[in-house]
Amino acid sequence: MAAKTVYTEEIDDLELAAAELHAKLKDFHIMKNTLGIVFCDVETDEIALVEELHKYYDFPIIGATTVAMITTEDGYKDTGISLMVLTCDYGEFCADVTEELTAENAQEEITKTYNKIKTSMNTPEKLALVYAPQMTYLTGDSIVNYLTAINPDVHLFGGIASDSFDLTSNRIFYNDISSRSRIIIVLIGGNIHPVFQQQYSIIDDKGVMSEVTKSEENVVYEVTGGKLLDVLNLKGMGIAKADAYIEFVGSVFEANIKVDNGEYISVMRDLRSVNVEDGSAVFLGNVPVGSKMRLCMLNKENITNSVKGAFKDVIAQIKDHPDYKYTTFLCTSCAGRFLNLATEPDAEGKACQELLPEGMTICAMYSYGEICPTYTPTGQCYNVFHNKTFTLVAF
Repeated sequence: MAAKTVYTEEIDDLELAAAELHAKLKDFHIMKNTLGIVFCDVETDEIALVEELHKYYDFPIIGATTVAMITTEDGYKDTGISLMVLTCDYGEFCADVTEELTAENAQEEITKTYNKIKTSMNTPEKLALVYAPQMTYLTGDSIVNYLTAINPDVHLFGGIASDSFDLTSNRIFYNDISSRSRIIIVLIGGNIHPVFQQQYSIIDDKGVMSEVTKSEENVVYEVTGGKLLDVLNLKGMGIAKADAYIEFVGSVFEANIKVDNGEYISVMRDLRSVNVEDGSAVFLGNVPVGSKMRLCMLNKENITNSVKGAFKDVIAQIKDHPDYKYTTFLCTSCAGRFLNLATEPDAEGKACQELLPEGMTICAMYSYGEICPTYTPTGQCYNVFHNKTFTLVAF
């Protein structure tokens, strides 16, 4: 497998943008099976962009809007268009997009699309890439759970598209389809050995919160000690208005969630909004009853250290496969981490460039939720939806 990531800052003249991306790929050999992955500024006309790119290439192109991106040569960029091209003669990239999803039809449509893609493959799938817009009626956890139910042995990686923090204009796209209510699924088969890592950054906590005693998916109503909002205000959060995401973007909740074998996995959960009437809070990820939560803070140093930790672990895993040539890093990092970098927004991008092994390429997006496998203390692997987390896959 071969891969290359290119970038242009042009988002207005898309004929020029496509020509610039094509020129940067002129010496890159396109093989029999190829896929393009685009991350772009939310102001980009993505359908017009894909139309221009398809004047040069006939392979499928998927993508998502993002508040910022990271590329191999250009590092961190807060606007523009990045394009990763994956190509091989013997592996497979089979992609499709679901129909419009509702809370009622999501599981059926996701299953239908996955199985449709699978029937077109000649080899078993080893990795599924998943990109979705933010849908208030369909949590990232539900998407992960639906896909895992179809094939529990396939690792999932991807994320939720982001925008300029209005939380309403993020989109995904697949060829000539752009949507706020569909998801993209890419099944990758053949001779690949994907390795993963996810790391988050916390520097402080405000004490262990009691167990969640009443919740429904991503809405937490009560913990031991009373209504969630009352408990948070007692801890000094001072939440008095419904929209809490930006105001508390420097805060995050660590939730220990029980999994099937009785072990716990630790995930980050971002506070999106609160209901001052009933004392509940909406998070960007699910928090089941029985989870134990604690309130934490972030800072730039710990965010950068988590990038270093993720790369160190993945590079160690790469060395366990000396007969396989790794070429590609895909990364999804939380938009909330980006905001917490404040005056040094390129810190993660610099770290990625410094740590990227020679001969490999990277393409990264900032998201409203990250999809990546994680492991229990005994080594059991689960596909998980994360917040405020840096995630990597190499293959």
